[in-house]
Amino acid sequence: MRDIKTDLTSSKSSKKLYNRRGKSFGYQVLGFGAGASGLGPLNGIFMFGSTYNSDMVNISNRVSPTGVVSADQSGVGTARMMGIATSYGTGLALYAFGKTAPAYVSLSNKVDITGIVATDTSGVGTDRSQLMGSTYGTGTGIMAYGGGTSNNLNMSNLINTSGVVASDGPNVGTGRYAGIGAPYGGDKALFYGGQIGGGPGAQTMKNLVNSSGVVASDTAGGSPPQRERAACEYGTGGTAIIVYGAPSLSGSQLINSSGVIASQVTRVGVERFYPSGVPYGGDKGVIAYGANISSGSGLNVTNLVNSSGVVGSDSTVAGTLRRGLGGAACGE
Repeated sequence: MRDIKTDLTSSKSSKKLYNRRGKSFGYQVLGFGAGASGLGPLNGIFMFGSTYNSDMVNISNRVSPTGVVSADQSGVGTARMMGIATSYGTGLALYAFGKTAPAYVSLSNKVDITGIVATDTSGVGTDRSQLMGSTYGTGTGIMAYGGGTSNNLNMSNLINTSGVVASDGPNVGTGRYAGIGAPYGGDKALFYGGQIGGGPGAQTMKNLVNSSGVVASDTAGGSPPQRERAACEYGTGGTAIIVYGAPSLSGSQLINSSGVIASQVTRVGVERFYPSGVPYGGDKGVIAYGANISSGSGLNVTNLVNSSGVVGSDSTVAGTLRRGLGGAACGE
């Protein structure tokens, strides 16, 4: 089994949330104009990440209302991987934390309603990477857990409606990294799975987040043990999907509006770790990029998720092959 904490400290290897649509999720499509620089309407964005050779990048790729992922957009901000993205406010997004080639960071970069990524904002939380993140409440987000110079962290950081990342909140639940965050029920979120470094490996525990951003203690999450997955919303009833990931996961899992995680269903598409997911079109999602589970090489594939949570077959996507990127809903 791959030791992903060792991977993160190596210059030659590297290793996801998930965001809300609709008024109750803090993200609202207000009508679609021309977008930034005439690039067309926007529903979401993929950004940052690492290539197969562990070259950190700061490029971004726009997601249209039909789930089409654009070619690379010029990079802004410190290139890094394994940060986390979430939506905030109305049609806005944020990428924060991560790992540069030499160090863990707590920087953040805002994304405006036209998909323009801003320059770095200094961070206030603990420097770390491989966090879990989601929206919660209305127009707010949360980023939690992760790993840095200290393994198995369990603090959280709230993001307000202006995109300000708060200082570290209470330590709740089992410290771990490389799990997945997802919204459910319209105004709540959950954190699921992850890796305990120096311990028993991939995990199955779950932590629910209420509409005020309070993280609950560990509960049973589901099966199998997992890490390095992608998630996004689908449908209109506060549901989400978790898909792909390690170790050699072969299926997807649906999350209902009560935060219950279903058993795996048969996977469609190439098996990979550290892709990312973005909602689009009001009730669908797209999973993109990631790395081959066997070779670790980057992939430029997408899989569309329909309004019933069914994952479509592989399609080739534009943009730089990479893993450990962030994805979030945003748009005009």
